[in-house]
Amino acid sequence: MGQKPQGSTSLSGSAEVVGNYSTNKWRLVGSTYAGLNYNKSVKNVFNPGLTTQISYYGANAAVVRRVKDLSEENKGQWDVALFLKDRNVQNNIDYEGDSSQLPENSLHNKARKTSIRAGVEWIAVPFLTETSKGNVAVRYSLSAERHQYVDPGTYEFVQETFSRHLAEVYLAKHYPKVDLNLGVGAFTTSFRKKPLQGLNGNAEISYKINPRTTFGITGSLQYAKNRVMNPAEGNSMSFTGLTAGSTPLTFTGSLSLSYTLGSIRIYNKEQRWKD
Repeated sequence: MGQKPQGSTSLSGSAEVVGNYSTNKWRLVGSTYAGLNYNKSVKNVFNPGLTTQISYYGANAAVVRRVKDLSEENKGQWDVALFLKDRNVQNNIDYEGDSSQLPENSLHNKARKTSIRAGVEWIAVPFLTETSKGNVAVRYSLSAERHQYVDPGTYEFVQETFSRHLAEVYLAKHYPKVDLNLGVGAFTTSFRKKPLQGLNGNAEISYKINPRTTFGITGSLQYAKNRVMNPAEGNSMSFTGLTAGSTPLTFTGSLSLSYTLGSIRIYNKEQRWKD
């Protein structure tokens, strides 16, 4: 998508490819994605001119294994899961004013977030049927994370390694054409002397255009305490979740259009742990 208010240009776009393989006991998922955010302010008497280009890419993988059925109707199922994530961000800033006094890391820097996460989930309806209209899931996970970013105080490229505990509850409502999903969670980490901790919330509504094509709207809200102060790159985008702008409250939203290849039945009806 793009927009061009007076004196500035803003463009952004992203693409993702997801592979999913499911059986009654296992679910294997792999994905890769890339995107670009471009912003340019026209130079004038009030603005020295600034161009910001943020490119990002990454890969995710997940393995989910059923461990126990609690009823013959395949309801009330326990799963264990393992997730691997890697996200890379390259931020380039072209400042048309006097940049001789600005550290190079504040104009051209990279960030990276790598994590391995294991967890357990109880879910009421692991596989939807024609009569399944609602669902609930409860999850707990523990992750080891490694973040690399520009320190806002020293402008040095530093690394942080820490653990994160996360507890979540998910609710879902299913209709013939529309799916609604809500989630809330709380987390705490071993980050530095003051643990990074907070609350997450997300909501998603998706509409089935046809059996293979789905349009979705997603929004997420996070409140976090003890983040690192303003990121050195000079904008409010949080690369790794450790940095923030002037408020501990952040919000993101997105639109998506997805097309499913292969088995529609498995992809649409399976409800086991989806990250």
